[in-house]
Amino acid sequence: NKLSRIEEPFCPRCGEAIDGAITHARRCPNCRNSPKPYDFARAAFRSTGEARDLVHRFKYKREFHLGRTLGSLAAVTYRIDPRFLEQDGWVLIPVPLHAAKQRKRSFNQAAEIARQTARLTGLQTINALKRIRATNTQTKLSRRQRQLNLHQAFQLRPRYLAALQGRPLLI
Repeated sequence: NKLSRIEEPFCPRCGEAIDGAITHARRCPNCRNSPKPYDFARAAFRSTGEARDLVHRFKYKREFHLGRTLGSLAAVTYRIDPRFLEQDGWVLIPVPLHAAKQRKRSFNQAAEIARQTARLTGLQTINALKRIRATNTQTKLSRRQRQLNLHQAFQLRPRYLAALQGRPLLI
């Protein structure tokens, strides 16, 4: 109950919560004049307070049991957003860690959340991305710095191209 779920109105492109006396979804200032390489983004909760704490405890304090909770929260958001129902055949693709960070952390939090989400939704999960470049931590970067930091950090594994062709992807 302490989590701040993102509910309408929110930006239909990036999923950013819109505060104020606005009663319907509309594009936020970040999306109005900026093309995006995706159809839409959707987060379950604002990345503040309790939600941020849950993710950090899972990711950095190795509270592995929280993977099930975070996957469950993602599954609920998948089920309640009608845009996911508009297409069949969604494929869930976890964001990979760089090999050095994977060794240091000993697990990939995105892969674990994806596994739990897939278990609850029946989505197919494919590890179709490979991180080809190590990146700096994103925690203290601005939106623009995060975009630059991740630029050309990932590559599609060619063997999955045919399986993903024409299917909607959830990363």
